[in-house]
Amino acid sequence: MEKLESIKCPLCGSKDEKFLFSRDGFNVVQCRRCELVYINPRLKSNVLEELYNTNEISPEQYYEANIPQDTKNFKRRLKLISKYHPGIGKILDIGCNIGTLLKVAKDQGWDTAGVEFNKSAAAFGRKRFGVEIQDKDFMKIKFSPNSFDVVVMNDVIEHVTNPVETLNEVRRILKKGGLLFMSTPNIGALLPKMTKSKWLHMKPNEHLTYFTPKTIKVLLDKTGFKMKGWQSIGRVRSLETMLIKSQSYSKLPYAVSKVMPRKIRESISFYIDPRDEMAVFAVKESF
Repeated sequence: MEKLESIKCPLCGSKDEKFLFSRDGFNVVQCRRCELVYINPRLKSNVLEELYNTNEISPEQYYEANIPQDTKNFKRRLKLISKYHPGIGKILDIGCNIGTLLKVAKDQGWDTAGVEFNKSAAAFGRKRFGVEIQDKDFMKIKFSPNSFDVVVMNDVIEHVTNPVETLNEVRRILKKGGLLFMSTPNIGALLPKMTKSKWLHMKPNEHLTYFTPKTIKVLLDKTGFKMKGWQSIGRVRSLETMLIKSQSYSKLPYAVSKVMPRKIRESISFYIDPRDEMAVFAVKESF
């Protein structure tokens, strides 16, 4: 069965694209009209669904080991959200994985709900944190309109097959003036320009679109949001995670680090911001 599909630009629908480079057998291209960078051809939706429900992308033990770091990260992100949405309310985390952000938000008094495509991650989160997580495709759930004060999409928009349709649905379920918070890799940053196909976030089997502040604003404008701001955003990572991810650039550091017990590598953590990820804040406008 053919696993790939050829597409038009997911943002503006143009067929006019230029080839940038290839990675893992996939072509990375850029739309000549709107400048969006995306994968073409890409994996079909049914293939992606199978991929997201294996432990190749979301190994449960990896996320469990990172709960302490992720708790710190999501406390930081909720603090950022509070600058644009003071107070608490009803929050939806799309692509919530095991629900660590939901646990942090719930402890702060938020009314929480989550959606996670990976069924094992969702089940783990429900059991571990006692939070509401639906293990379905967000686009098929159909939440009530105007029902959330804040919608969070951490590292999600780059995965979806149709970002315009996705944000149209997010807009429908947000209250008027509600906040959309997204984090996503920034392909316009210095690091991806230097490393190109070796960039840590260049994962063409799962990252289908790559945004810059300019193209994310085009997406938001097109779907009825007003972009209030953006900033680079880092995260707390364990030494073990940083070494694993550094293998995209060189396998030597991780190989050398194995002289240190793994538990020690996992217990040491740092805040790191290579400035190649962005946090985006937008509010729902009325047409």
